[in-house]
Amino acid sequence: MCIICTGKIYKFEGKLLDISGCLEVKSIPVIEQLEILNCTGCINLEYIPAMPQLIRLHCNQCPKLTELPVMSKLTTIFCDECTSLTVIPAMSKLEMIKCLNCVGITEIQDMVSLRYLFCSGCTGLTEILNTHNLSTVFCSDCTNLKRLSVASLYMYTLNCERCTSLTEIPANVTLLYCSTCKWIDRG
Repeated sequence: MCIICTGKIYKFEGKLLDISGCLEVKSIPVIEQLEILNCTGCINLEYIPAMPQLIRLHCNQCPKLTELPVMSKLTTIFCDECTSLTVIPAMSKLEMIKCLNCVGITEIQDMVSLRYLFCSGCTGLTEILNTHNLSTVFCSDCTNLKRLSVASLYMYTLNCERCTSLTEIPANVTLLYCSTCKWIDRG
């Protein structure tokens, strides 16, 4: 299978499709055996269908992408600068998700398997709730983030620098970076 974009032919080989920088693509066809999709910089991409075997999705800088489908095997999502993507739907159904890298998201909750969260600069984000296994959170510059509720027994790193509205963090953090946080109740 091939995708032709801007005169370049992108061939699907094995389990990986890399169409990064393709400016013309608006949607991607369903590819049943696809495990890794890189569509970073596809500025006109509006739609990604559910793909049953997909485990890694790189869709940074896709400003017209408004939603992501539920894909049960997905473990990693990179969606920085997807300015129209504000909520990842049915997060509780993403049972395998381990790493989420998102800028612009306004809601993060019920991600039971999530271990690594990178959401720095999410100014619309006010709470991070019901994330049970988080070990690393980078949420610096989330200026409206008020509460980080993590049920994890052990959180290694929390970077909440310049989270000026943050008032509550977990008590079990080993490395804490919180410069310019006005007031934090650690408990």
